[in-house]
Amino acid sequence: MMRRFDRRDVLKMGTAAGAGMAFGGGGRGTAAQEMRQLSVLTTGTPDPRPPGTGDYGNDMLDLWKSDHATEVTYEMRPLFEVDDASRAAFDTGVYVHDVYYNSAMIPPFSPYLLELGSRLPEDLIADLAPSQGEPVSWRGQQYGVMPTLTLMILVYNRTIFESYGLPGPPATWDELKEYAAEINPGFPMGLMMPYGARAGIGGVASIWSAFLQQAGGRMYDDDGTPAFNDAPGVDALQFMIDLMPSTTGDSLTNVDMLDLSHRMAHDSAGMMFTFPAFWEVLNQGAPPGEGKIVPAVMPTGPENNATIAMADSWTIATTSPDPDLALQLIDFYLSPEVQRRQWTDIGWLPARLSVLEDPAVQESTPVAAAIREQANAPFASFVTDNFMAVTDVIGLEIQRALRGEQTAAQALTAAEEAIRPLLG
Repeated sequence: MMRRFDRRDVLKMGTAAGAGMAFGGGGRGTAAQEMRQLSVLTTGTPDPRPPGTGDYGNDMLDLWKSDHATEVTYEMRPLFEVDDASRAAFDTGVYVHDVYYNSAMIPPFSPYLLELGSRLPEDLIADLAPSQGEPVSWRGQQYGVMPTLTLMILVYNRTIFESYGLPGPPATWDELKEYAAEINPGFPMGLMMPYGARAGIGGVASIWSAFLQQAGGRMYDDDGTPAFNDAPGVDALQFMIDLMPSTTGDSLTNVDMLDLSHRMAHDSAGMMFTFPAFWEVLNQGAPPGEGKIVPAVMPTGPENNATIAMADSWTIATTSPDPDLALQLIDFYLSPEVQRRQWTDIGWLPARLSVLEDPAVQESTPVAAAIREQANAPFASFVTDNFMAVTDVIGLEIQRALRGEQTAAQALTAAEEAIRPLLG
């Protein structure tokens, strides 16, 4: 079962083992060989983490180390300390770690990171979602590889839907609006959202970003300048405004996805958007496929059913004395064997599609099938320089529009003007 999700900043609110990836390599080590060294800065429980941390996958890592005559050491930090530890290491200008866990910080850290996109082997790329490189890229360069496919999806309450005679999840914007209005006599409401969270991934700004993509828009141009203040951007925000009468009254103050998941499990609303890590809370211990909360893909807007992704990734420092070996270690982390154990041992869904399609994985949680289907849709990058400040400003203006204090067009114009100085 998926572990209970208590990650500190999911919303970021501010308060084939041994296969070479880029340069080949890796023969079985012998006692006569000098042991090479790799150092990894990583998170610990409950976040995604590599084999060799705690009691997870030590047997697999030991085999990899023997095959590569390499010792791997881990510096483990809580997620909220990883960014500061990375910044401190990069500021020294000297080698500290080879591999860094990165959480939505690729834009500011990109000068210190190795470009990875062009080095990934074709078999790995073919086994990842089409958009997997987007959230971990900056200005046309991919610097990271996501270890887990953490996409926002729609969930709905099967019991409530059946009581209103609704046939299943809404497939389009029109159906989403129609179904939400149908489930709107007062309690439960049609839709529940964490619109009180302005900044980061998972709050009001990033939910609007998903609708923006569904309308055919994009957040930023290739050079990183704002591109959202256009017809698709306005249409996306107006759609959110139109949904407000069917949205729980406290959605504009809700900031805690965990709390919303508990409430969703207790029939407070018919639908919400969430991430797979909250499935255990939503499911309330029900056997797979028997729970009343059902996962589904995002509704399709004028162009597609795009979503957003959490931007956690493995990256390599440019100061690494052995980037070839560091790439091989990341290849090990993304190998099917490790990806499968990542799910069974620590409850994080795999990034490799072949493992996500594994019947054993899909039988253990219905959210795996929904995520696999959702992976076919786009999920463009949402992160920037000054990510928290930028999303906080955008979120503030969106909140004002949702409260009726300004139009959608006014909100986006104000947001664009305010964030330009922050983007450098």
